[in-house]
Amino acid sequence: MAVDWIDGALRSLNPSLLDHPPPCEEVTGSDLCYVDIQCNELPHGQRCVIGSWYLSSQRHILEFVLVTFVCLLTFQILTPPSRCTKVVKKNHHHQTLSLQPPTWLTFHSILCTSITVAYKTMGYSGKILFMAMPCNTIWILYSLICLGLQFGIMSEYAAHVLLQISASYMSLVALALATPDLGDLVQPFEVYWFFLSHVMLFFMPLYYIFSGRISTLGTVVSFMKWWWLSCTFFSLYYVTIITPVSIVSGFNLNYMLSPPPLPVDFVTGEDFRIISMVFVFSVFFGMRVFITFLECAIRWVFGGSTVSRTSDTFKKEN
Repeated sequence: MAVDWIDGALRSLNPSLLDHPPPCEEVTGSDLCYVDIQCNELPHGQRCVIGSWYLSSQRHILEFVLVTFVCLLTFQILTPPSRCTKVVKKNHHHQTLSLQPPTWLTFHSILCTSITVAYKTMGYSGKILFMAMPCNTIWILYSLICLGLQFGIMSEYAAHVLLQISASYMSLVALALATPDLGDLVQPFEVYWFFLSHVMLFFMPLYYIFSGRISTLGTVVSFMKWWWLSCTFFSLYYVTIITPVSIVSGFNLNYMLSPPPLPVDFVTGEDFRIISMVFVFSVFFGMRVFITFLECAIRWVFGGSTVSRTSDTFKKEN
């Protein structure tokens, strides 16, 4: 009885969703995308991003509760790392570099975010919600960091935390470039902008690391904590926040309602989100290892002449 009530309560949030997502290409000539709505009635590009009850409502609730609990517990255990500095001498003087972004970087971030938002406001109704996709969210994050530091409404400590965890998310940018899903990109030059904007997402982390303003170097313990913190932020955002938005809106935001289209169909079944999380966490780890080796190479070639914010401790400075 209780299970049936829970199932009905969750499905009542969007009773128009089908049990399975529609195919991206028309099959029968009367394919359904929503209950009583044929796919050929929808705007071009929308059918590829339709949500569904691919997972049971019980599974949604179970994962929501468990993931939210684990994430909140993790935040209690892992105090965000400090903005402590690693002092390197240059001509017998100590130089601490501010995280304040240069004007060109602020302009670059805001312009790219604005163009992406403009594309999302064109086309079918509700497309703006796809600003919640990982790479689009990173653009928003970059703009918030730049504007927050420029206007003094974000501390350098907070900016440091966001820059450190976003370093892991560069793996998602690489994955998007390697396996692009272009099904709903139907506006003029939108596909070209997809690839260009994803490449430009690497500019900010490269600037801060290359200039010595932040560093991924530190102890193994701090490396693991930064990695796990990035996994925690990602999980809380997409499972706790974006999944309910996906159900209510009827869109498969970040593939939280059904598996993504992949060249190799290994993410499928009722455990597809668990499989996806394990895979994503693994590439987060790999990207952080890659960035650490890249920074070591940069320091070796160009020398360490500045004070870099590292993650050697996890105690916030006063």
